[in-house]
Amino acid sequence: MRPFFIALFTACCLFMLGTACAFFPEQGIAVGSLTIRMPNWEQLSGNETTTPTEKMSVAAVPVAEETIVTNDTIDTVVVKEPTDYDYMQPFYASLAASDTTSIRVVHYGDSQLEGDRMTIDIRRALQKRYGGGGVGIIPLHQTIGSQCLNQTLYFNDVAQAVNQGPKRYLAYGPKDKRRENKVYGPMAQVAVMNDSLVAGSENVRLYIATYKKGTEAYFNRIRVLRDGEDSLVTVRDSTWQYNLRLQGKGDIYGVSLETDRGVIVDNIPMRGCAGTIFTQMDRRALKHYFQVTRTRLIIMQYGGNVMPYTSNRTQIDNYAKRVRAQLRYMKACAPDAAILFVGPSDMLTSINGNKQSYPLLPAMDAALRETAHNEGVAYWSLFEAMGGSGAMNKWMQQGLAAGDGVHFTRKGASRAGQLLADWIMEGAKTK
Repeated sequence: MRPFFIALFTACCLFMLGTACAFFPEQGIAVGSLTIRMPNWEQLSGNETTTPTEKMSVAAVPVAEETIVTNDTIDTVVVKEPTDYDYMQPFYASLAASDTTSIRVVHYGDSQLEGDRMTIDIRRALQKRYGGGGVGIIPLHQTIGSQCLNQTLYFNDVAQAVNQGPKRYLAYGPKDKRRENKVYGPMAQVAVMNDSLVAGSENVRLYIATYKKGTEAYFNRIRVLRDGEDSLVTVRDSTWQYNLRLQGKGDIYGVSLETDRGVIVDNIPMRGCAGTIFTQMDRRALKHYFQVTRTRLIIMQYGGNVMPYTSNRTQIDNYAKRVRAQLRYMKACAPDAAILFVGPSDMLTSINGNKQSYPLLPAMDAALRETAHNEGVAYWSLFEAMGGSGAMNKWMQQGLAAGDGVHFTRKGASRAGQLLADWIMEGAKTK
C-alpha cells in the first residue's frame, strides 16, 4: 500500500475517534446490564489534570479475609514466636489430672545423671507440689549405686555382684553389649532371664528399700516391664521396702516403683552416650511404655560427650542433624508428650596450659537450641544457667565440680538439678 493511502486511512480513524469522544455522552450508554463509556478528549490526549480539590475515584478492590480494614487503615497482626514454655504446654496441661491419675516424666541423660543426680531435684519439686511417690523405673540389676534406694538381686538367695546376674544388653556403651533385635525397653537396656542364668537359678528375688527420705520414699505399686505385657503389683501406701520374687524366663526391661496418682519421674543415665541411640531402639517398646505410663514430659540431656571431639562448625552441624533425627523419633513414639532438650554444661579443656571452656561450646549450645526449636521442642541451656564460658572454674572453686572440669560433684549436681527444677516449676506457674 502506498504511503499516501496509509496516511489517509490513519487520519480518517483519528477523525472518527475524536468525533466519538466529543459527542459521546459522559455518563455512557446503557446496553442491558453493561454501560459503554468513551474517554474524553483530554484523557485521550494525555492532557487531563486534577486540581487539589478534586478526588480521584478508586475502583473497589476485594479485601482478603485475613486483612482487617478499619478507618482506611490496615491493622497488622503480629505473630509471636513461641517460647520454651509454650513447647512445654502438653506437660503443664496434664498436671491438672495429677490428683486422680499418675503423670510420668522420663529424664534421659549421660553420666551426669548417674546415681539419680539432677533428676532427684526435679522429682522432689514436682512431687511436692503435685503429689506422687517412688523413684520410677530402675533396672532389674543395678550396676551403679543410687542416692535414693538400696537394691540387691538374689539368685537362690545368693546376692549377685555387679558382674553377675542375668545377661544385660545395652543400646549404648560397648558394642559387644548390643542386641540383634534392638528391643531394649525404655531404659535402653534389657535383662535376659533364660539361658544366661545359672542352672537351677529360676528363683530370682529383688530386694528394694528406699532410704525413707524425700517424696520418693514411699510407693504403692510396682510395675514389672517384661516382654509380652507389664505386671502390676499393688502394695500398701506406706511401702518403702519390698521383696519382689520372679520366676520363669523372659526379658525384663525394668522395674518401676510408683504411685497410682501424682507425678512419677524416671532417672535413666547412659554413660558415655551422646543421645543419638534412640532411633536404634524398638519403636513399639518405647511407644508402649510412654502410653501406658502416661508419659507427658521427656527430658533429653546430652551434648557433653561430643564436645571433646568437636573442632569445627561442620562437626557441630552434623551432631545437630543427628539430634534432630532423635527428636523426631521420640515425638513419634510419644505424641502426647512435651520434649525438653537440655544442652551441655560448661566444660573445661587445657589451652596453652590453662583450663578454659571449650571454645566451640557457645556455638554448640546455640546450634542445639535452634535444632530443638525448629522441631517444636523446648530447650534449656545448662551452659548459660551455670554462667556461660568460664563458669566451670568458679564451680570448681566452690566445690561444685570435680577436678576434671567436666563432671559435677554431688553438691554441684544438686545445684544444677535445682536450677532446672526451678525453671520447670516457674513455667508451671504461668500455665
